[in-house]
Amino acid sequence: ELEQQLRNSIARFFAMLSRDPSKDDLGLRDLAMALDGLVAVYFGTQNVEPTDNEDAPATRYAEFYEKAARAYPELGLYPYANAGGDPGEEERLVADAIDDLGDIAGDLFNVLWHFDNASIVDGIWEFRFGYQTHWGQHLHSLRNYLNSSRIGAW
Repeated sequence: ELEQQLRNSIARFFAMLSRDPSKDDLGLRDLAMALDGLVAVYFGTQNVEPTDNEDAPATRYAEFYEKAARAYPELGLYPYANAGGDPGEEERLVADAIDDLGDIAGDLFNVLWHFDNASIVDGIWEFRFGYQTHWGQHLHSLRNYLNSSRIGAW
C-alpha cells in the first residue's frame, strides 16, 4: 500500500536523524540510502489534487536542525551552484547540509501530519508538492554533496 511505503521511507529518514554517532554505525551511506528511498517512493506516486486546504502546524525546524547536527557532526557547509540561469551563469553559493536535513525533515513532518489529520490523498499531495518545490531541491543538493569525494567513499 502506497501510504505504508511513504510512511516507511519517511520513518527510515527520521531514524537517521535520531542516530547517536558514538553508539551506532548508521553512517553517511545509510543516510544516502534513506534519501534515495524517498526519491524512489516519490516516483512511485501519481499526481493527485488536495482535498483539504488545511495547513499543518508550524514545523519544528529548530528541533530538526539540532537533531541533524547531533546525528551528523561531520556534515557542514558545502559549495553549491544555482543552475537556474543560462549555462555558464550559475550563481555560486554555499549550502548547509544540516539545514538541508532540517528542511527535509520539516516538510516530511507535514506529510505525516496530513496523513494523520486530513487524508491519504492530502499526504501524497504534500509529499509530491514538497518534493517538486522545496525538500526535493534540498535532497538532491545534499545527495550530490554526500556523493562527492569531499565526504569520502562508502
